[in-house]
Parts: sequence; C-alpha cells; structure tokens
Amino acid sequence: VLQLTELRADMSSGDMHVFLPIGGSEALEAAFEMSSGELEVEAVAGTRVDMSLDMSSGDARVLLGDRSDATVTFDASSGRFTLSLAADQAFRVEVRSVSSGNIDLPSGLIERERGDGREGTWETEGYSGASHKVHLVIAHMSSGNVRVERAD
Repeated sequence: VLQLTELRADMSSGDMHVFLPIGGSEALEAAFEMSSGELEVEAVAGTRVDMSLDMSSGDARVLLGDRSDATVTFDASSGRFTLSLAADQAFRVEVRSVSSGNIDLPSGLIERERGDGREGTWETEGYSGASHKVHLVIAHMSSGNVRVERAD
C-alpha cells in the first residue's frame, strides 16, 4: 500500500487543482508556494493534514471535507484566500499579523484573544472538546482578503 506522507508544490502562474486523500496514522504535510494564479486544494472527509500556503498574489481556495483534522497556515503579500468547511466542523482562526485587507469570518464565533488591530483568535463553540478540529493561522497578510465559509 502506497501512502502519501508529504506533498510540496510550487507554481509561478496558471491554475492548479489538488485532491488530498485521507491521511494515515500521521497527518499529511502539504506545502504550497505560489507567485500568482489560482490554486484549489480539496480534501475528502476525514482528512488529516498540516498545510502551509505561501502566496505572493492570486486566488487560493481550500475545501476541507467533514470530520477533518487540519492546521492551515496562510502567509501572503496580497490576493484572496478562502477556507470552506462543513457546516458542523469545529474550527479556530488565529490572526497574527494583518497590514491591510479584509478578514471575513462566519457569525457566532467566540473571541478568545484580542490583539492589536485585526489580530486575535476566534473559535466555534465547543472547539476545545471537539473530536475533529481545523485551525487556520493567518501568519501574515500584507493586503487582500481572507474568508472562512461554512456549507449550508
């Protein structure tokens, strides 16, 4: 049986669509670097992944299936990033550094920590006790837009 344990992908322009399988006993390590273009990463339900996305500009979208366990770290100069989650997925958003731009989070999140400006940490109710969690870290964003959306 072949098991994917690490994935690294770089793109300077164009479009890339990646499907991530269910991870094994350890989380899949996935790293994406993009200068510009469009990136879509789709993970099936039950995926375990530690993902980093380093982007100069462009449009990136990550879709995580239900019952996912993931950490997604986002670092960008500009562009647009969307994280799409199942309706009942427990998640936390940690915003470390934002120069300008917009961060659009679903309503009803609990603010756990407030930093300067737009920095802080928000999470769904019951996050700490959830069996499956997604943690989005916005490490740095110079400008652009970040959106977290939940399926209806």
